[in-house]
Amino acid sequence: MQFRCRTAYPKAIALHEQKLAIVQELGDRSGEASAILCLASCHFNLQNYQQSLELSQQSLTIAEAIGERDTAAQAYFFSGMALAKLKQRREAIDAFNQAYQLFLATGQQHWISHVQTQLKQLGESLIADQEFPEAIELYKLQLQSLQKLNDQSGIGWALQNLGKSYYNQGDYQKAIDPHTQMLGIARQLADTAMESLALAWLGCDYREVNQWELALNYFQTRLALAKDINDRSAQRETLGWLGSISKKLRQNAQAVTYYTEQLSVIRELGDRVGEQSALYALGSFHNDLSQHRQALDYFLPTLALAEQLEQKTNAANAHYMLAKTFLTLGKMPDAICHYRSAKNLYDELNETDWSQRCQDRLQALDAL
Repeated sequence: MQFRCRTAYPKAIALHEQKLAIVQELGDRSGEASAILCLASCHFNLQNYQQSLELSQQSLTIAEAIGERDTAAQAYFFSGMALAKLKQRREAIDAFNQAYQLFLATGQQHWISHVQTQLKQLGESLIADQEFPEAIELYKLQLQSLQKLNDQSGIGWALQNLGKSYYNQGDYQKAIDPHTQMLGIARQLADTAMESLALAWLGCDYREVNQWELALNYFQTRLALAKDINDRSAQRETLGWLGSISKKLRQNAQAVTYYTEQLSVIRELGDRVGEQSALYALGSFHNDLSQHRQALDYFLPTLALAEQLEQKTNAANAHYMLAKTFLTLGKMPDAICHYRSAKNLYDELNETDWSQRCQDRLQALDAL
């Protein structure tokens, strides 16, 4: 039985309190546990989490005393939800685990699904708050539960989250094993969405432990998969990673190829802000390679796009890079023009350091 209050909660609370008084007068302990749990659910939805917790635990005490396993399981579940909201996360994990064991024993698959959803949300909140040891503990418990159900898809996603927790904690080597297991499950299930994410994680894992060739291999495999399933967002992301690793390995021609292909994908996605950033990055990369004329081919459209999008900071930065590039090419009038434009924009933006930097360059050029 599910206890949900779908109408106005204060009115529902009054009705459940009337019911509670009646069943207590009749000595109906089972009805008493159910009525208290209804009240716990209502108070939870009113964000009265402490009161909801206390009511859930009252219901649990009665349910356990009379051997009502269904009600006890739901009381553990509502306790877990209230504890999670109260940031008592270790206690919430314990409550959800107790609920899971009882739901599993009584064959309540629907409620098991609810527990898994709550555990996922709890894990995400732990990662967001950088409580990685607690997140790791939670996902290990979740994996044990999913393995009992032989839920291969659920296991795959839990392995992703376990590896993610290790990764965000900085234990990149430990992240590799769960992500490798995730990849194996994804391929067994022919789940391309899971496979794509597993390949991405493994590329990132190996990149962080400086195993560049393995990282490249996983990213290249993901890129091929993304093209097969026409996942433009995954292509864009992966091309950026491939470009950065190729750059790190001084495979400059290959890096340019990846970044240029990424720019093409970004344009296909219609992301003009992303296009502006990609153009700027390509211009900067060509400048680093002393390919200054090619750099202009990217900085000029960067400026035009930044102005169209009314991005003053990006326009100022584009002017500044154009000034530097023109100066390197010996085109002083163009350099002066762009330094002045950059300075004016930096002044508008109160970027005093960058404005002064432009002023210093202009004074130096005037002295020549």
